[in-house]
Amino acid sequence: MRIRPATRRDADAVANVHAESARAAYRHIFGDAPFPADDARKMWRSRLAEAAVAVVAETSDDVVGFAVVTPDGTLTGLYVRPEWWRRGIGTVLLDAVPEACVLWVLKENVIGRAFYERHEWTPDDVEQRDARGVVEVRYSRRR
Repeated sequence: MRIRPATRRDADAVANVHAESARAAYRHIFGDAPFPADDARKMWRSRLAEAAVAVVAETSDDVVGFAVVTPDGTLTGLYVRPEWWRRGIGTVLLDAVPEACVLWVLKENVIGRAFYERHEWTPDDVEQRDARGVVEVRYSRRR
């Protein structure tokens, strides 16, 4: 596995990783609701084009994870394919984007929140509802 800068050509692979990870990680939140794949592809094309930093983790033939940071330092995505979870890839991706200082996590995403807290991110008591009406919690970290 290697980490490399992401390009706009990675948008479909990034959207696929996002979809697979979200379906597994958020099943207890969204049930079997269909993942908005077309919307995700459009979103990641835009985010990759506008990102301050975007990296992918890939094997010899496949993107297995990614991290994207906006110019203001917001980590807008860190996802790993479920079959690659708990192998340290999320940690490597997080280390590859040291400029990230803020992120939003679904409040009910207990596993994701525990991951960030292990990596010295701290919730700062700010919450918002996302476009689906689900509560997100803001986290920050010092570098």
